[in-house]
Amino acid sequence: MKRLMKLTMMICLLGISITTRAGVSINEIRENARFITDRMRYELHLSYYQYNDAYEVNFDFVNNAIHLMPFVTRGEDWAINDYYRLLDIRNEDMRWILTSRQYVEFMEADYFFRPIYASRGQWYFRIYLHYKDRHFFHFALPKLYHSYNGAHHRKHFSHESFYRKHFHEHYSHNIYEKHHSMFHDKNYRKISQRDFGHKPSKDATRPNKQQPPTFHVGNGKANQPTARPRQEQQGNRPQNEKGRKEDIRKDYNNPPKNNNQTNRSTRTRVERREDNSNRNSNSTRSGRRSNERSTSSRSSGSRR
Repeated sequence: MKRLMKLTMMICLLGISITTRAGVSINEIRENARFITDRMRYELHLSYYQYNDAYEVNFDFVNNAIHLMPFVTRGEDWAINDYYRLLDIRNEDMRWILTSRQYVEFMEADYFFRPIYASRGQWYFRIYLHYKDRHFFHFALPKLYHSYNGAHHRKHFSHESFYRKHFHEHYSHNIYEKHHSMFHDKNYRKISQRDFGHKPSKDATRPNKQQPPTFHVGNGKANQPTARPRQEQQGNRPQNEKGRKEDIRKDYNNPPKNNNQTNRSTRTRVERREDNSNRNSNSTRSGRRSNERSTSSRSSGSRR
């Protein structure tokens, strides 16, 4: 019994250590997003709606960026590229929340515009270099501080900005229209070296990228079967991608028969016919012979 208790305690401690090493908790994500947004409202003089929307954008950015940072600190090119694409999305959403003047000030502050940096294999938020006291806030909690969990992220809106769609509901200010992208900046390699000490290649792709699915035909080779044309339905065949997939599935579920099978079936039919014809011919021949014998016996009896 004591061994069982010790074993359960060890398993619980191991589980706790694994969860703490797995990543940042949701409370830490909210605290960091709130701290950045609180200083943005203090320096850029954000309104109430701007404050709440900016918190959502910062939450989505922090929540998605922390999963890339272990690979970024190791100097993985694909991770650094994904990080700056994610940062471009965040800054693009901010462009619809801030006025043109506020966005210029936002770009001039590196701890707002480029919030994360790495040093000696560890990553940090740059805002804490400028503001040392992490527990002091100028304003109260954002409206959806405890309930927001990424509902306005672009993945839920066909990869389009939620704040661009709902811009006219709360705002009517001028939008910053000049260049603001980090990933497509001509000084992209210099910026990444200042942030993470590494010059990545833009051509780097994520490893283990999913390949398009392949269909396996009866011969065991991986091919992409095409639909068999039907003369009576060629004019009504759908031309969109969905129609092609349906035709492919039909052909895959009902694969065409092999020529060997058809030849065998035809051969068996021909052989059966030949056997039947031989049997009929043999029966007719035997009948004729029996008739001839009967007639010969009758003739012999009459002569006697």
